Amino acid sequence: FRDIANLDTSSWKELKRDEIWGGHREYYWFETVVTLPDAFEGKCAAFEVKTGREDAWDATNPQFSIFVNGKRVQGLDVNHREIILSECAKKGETFRIVMSAFTGDQNFHLFLDANLKVLDRKTEKYYYDLAVPYDTARLLDPESDAYIKTIQALNDSLNLLDDRRE
Repeated sequence: FRDIANLDTSSWKELKRDEIWGGHREYYWFETVVTLPDAFEGKCAAFEVKTGREDAWDATNPQFSIFVNGKRVQGLDVNHREIILSECAKKGETFRIVMSAFTGDQNFHLFLDANLKVLDRKTEKYYYDLAVPYDTARLLDPESDAYIKTIQALNDSLNLLDDRRE
């Protein structure tokens, strides 16, 4: 962890697509280099990690420390599955991503699927603006005024969206 920027990964084995990794409380290291495509220019570029345990992740399941270009940037777990590479991406920009992984308990059949994606910050904000009152409404009596008013307000908001494609 002291000098990730100069970590020699030349002897590491390549993890192929659909290859299984895992174990009981085992540690693994992974590395990838990604180059942002032209279509990402000026957009928020994110790197997402999936292990096949997304519906079952908990505090003892796969966890990662993520290093980008030699600097620790974030941890990944059940509630954090992506990192932001750039808020305003430049086409052709390259990132070296190194991941220190901990399998957690009894996770013998994990895979590692990583994707680059564009994150639309306005859509993300709107999602959370909807999710909070929706999750709250689910705790209320469905016959209550508070529930009905909340669901109606959410429905009204969603009805204002224009989902036509240009």
